[in-house]
Amino acid sequence: DTLPYDVASIEYDESICSYDSATRKLTCNKKVEITKDNKDTILNTQIEVIVKYNKLTSTTDLEVKNIVDSKLVYGDKSALDNDDVIDTIKSSKVTAIYVDEDNHTLASSEVTTGLIDNEYTTNEKTIYGYTLKEVPANKNGVYTEEEIIVKYVYTKNDGTVTENEVVKTGPKNVTSIDDTFNYTLTYKGEITDYEGTAKLTLVDRLPYELDDNSTYEGCTYNAQDKTLTCEREFTISENNTKVEASFALSLKFKNIDSDKITNKVESKLEYGKNTSEGKDETETEVFKGTVIVRYLDEDKKEIAPEVSNTGL
Repeated sequence: DTLPYDVASIEYDESICSYDSATRKLTCNKKVEITKDNKDTILNTQIEVIVKYNKLTSTTDLEVKNIVDSKLVYGDKSALDNDDVIDTIKSSKVTAIYVDEDNHTLASSEVTTGLIDNEYTTNEKTIYGYTLKEVPANKNGVYTEEEIIVKYVYTKNDGTVTENEVVKTGPKNVTSIDDTFNYTLTYKGEITDYEGTAKLTLVDRLPYELDDNSTYEGCTYNAQDKTLTCEREFTISENNTKVEASFALSLKFKNIDSDKITNKVESKLEYGKNTSEGKDETETEVFKGTVIVRYLDEDKKEIAPEVSNTGL
């Protein structure tokens, strides 16, 4: 019996058989005495052999062909014959999937195939913005008749804000309460180790109500609260961690009654379940003017004390 592969173990009747591992041949010899009474049955011989092959591998079903040759010697004559048997070792599949806690796919699955009872191994993946929740119990094992699913579940990271700065710039001074106040709201931020949406909200708290001639593209004005709210959303990923925005405001105020105008802005950056805040302010001086009244006769002589008045 010529075996097709090296064997890890083999069991047979050692009283009549021997195995040569170099040639992978199992040879069995049996001598019998043929008589008139037993000639019909004496040559009926069955030898049981149990073989375990050594490290058979295949990604598809594997056919194992086993060939046996026989030689019957009687007197000075002999008879030859041969036969073969084909056994099929089935293959199976293991699929590793990578999902978040809501079962949403985070990365492409990995599929391996192998012979049933052979060992398989799967591996976790490094996924930006996520941390492996736990190692699945069936990460490693053996292929079975049923397809095996190995599920790697990841928890979404909170992320880290490494930069969070809001700045409001405006004129140092204006010459009139009717002038236009040109401001710029600028935000610079960065979120690392996070994957998902981030929402930036800037609230500009105004000192006075706005005139209808004001412009503030990208922002919403609330006259009751005297606020401008500017919003923008960002998609954060490994290759896009920056949160940057700028809003230009051209404002005209109503009923200015002070020469010092302080304008404040607040920022709120929301990402996942987290919030990061900041603030800034700017001050503008409105120049004052003075009116002097003099009382003179026709010869330009003072007839009463002069009166002066200073205002915006």
